[in-house]
Amino acid sequence: NAYASLDLDMREIESLAVTGNKQDLLTAWDVYSGADGDSGGSGFTLEDLAAAVGDLDGSETLKLYKDFYGMTDYSDKWLQAAFNEESTESSFSNGKVDFTKLDLEGRSAAVQHGIRAMVIWGYIVGLVEKTADDCLWDANDNADKIKMWDSAVALYVGSTARKSGVGGHLLYTLANEECYHFGRCKKGEEAPVNKYIMDKFAKVKLYLDIGGCSNLKNDARDIKSLMTVPLIQAASRAMYTIDKEDSTDGALQGEAAAYAAALLPLIHQCGAGNSKIIEADMLPGKSVSGSYEVVKAAFERCYEKLGVSCEDVGGLVDFSKKQYKRGAQACGGVMPGQGVIEGFVGSFPAQSPTPESQKSQPYQPAAPTSGKAQ
Repeated sequence: NAYASLDLDMREIESLAVTGNKQDLLTAWDVYSGADGDSGGSGFTLEDLAAAVGDLDGSETLKLYKDFYGMTDYSDKWLQAAFNEESTESSFSNGKVDFTKLDLEGRSAAVQHGIRAMVIWGYIVGLVEKTADDCLWDANDNADKIKMWDSAVALYVGSTARKSGVGGHLLYTLANEECYHFGRCKKGEEAPVNKYIMDKFAKVKLYLDIGGCSNLKNDARDIKSLMTVPLIQAASRAMYTIDKEDSTDGALQGEAAAYAAALLPLIHQCGAGNSKIIEADMLPGKSVSGSYEVVKAAFERCYEKLGVSCEDVGGLVDFSKKQYKRGAQACGGVMPGQGVIEGFVGSFPAQSPTPESQKSQPYQPAAPTSGKAQ
């Protein structure tokens, strides 16, 4: 699938963004927009994805994001502001950012992580939800839906990722990386959320082949929830380093801003007070005076609404001490995954217990049935 080759563009953007060099940021933008004349073999660009969200009219999540930010091409406008050192004060309805508050390193990181967290994440969720919404009981009519589904899978995994957890530059790889830091898997292993996501991707493909539509909206919802886990983890880890480890690194501030922006509409849906916390503590120029504990608590209050659990997210691990970092333990008393950290010392007092109904369970797909998706 041509979408998979876009991870080659992301690889180039990542290598350019980390230099903190103005010319490299210009080159990274050319890769994103296609101005370099090379689309990685896909025939379209990452910027094309940002523009195409307007065509995915069956996606409730994309509607939520468009309504929150007040425009269809919100992700592209956010990235343009980061690239041009501008503000979205006059263009965004909510989640307004001022990139004059970040240095070149910070803006480069915002572009890099914003492409993955806002553009790619949003487009995949849009494809998944539109496929579920459009599914028809007659399998012969689902050819275009199967194509959309295959595109979502390709864009999630990419062309270079391996099941061992290494390689790749898209969301599948991000989930594997964050899984390790949060004690949910060993380094180099496939993240549990990826196992569940790939299982669902495979099962739904079978349902589409036979016109089994009745459970697809639930499957789409579950995939979105699982895909939200690495965004929470990445946002939390950046915020912990800035606050608790007293980092003033511009790149970390840009990273925090990107994952915060990707999560804001979902957190706002959970409660406007929680989203105001994320805005006040994580957006450009604000994370250096923000509070990791306050941000962590805001995320955890929304876990149930987001469809994720304490077990899904885990806690930040101090591998040298074989324990959670102080104040960064998993909520609900959750310990690292079995066998992940030998000799784990234990946990600091648990926070925000997760109801039993929200604890992660192995995915058990329902039997496919016919009918228009409900």
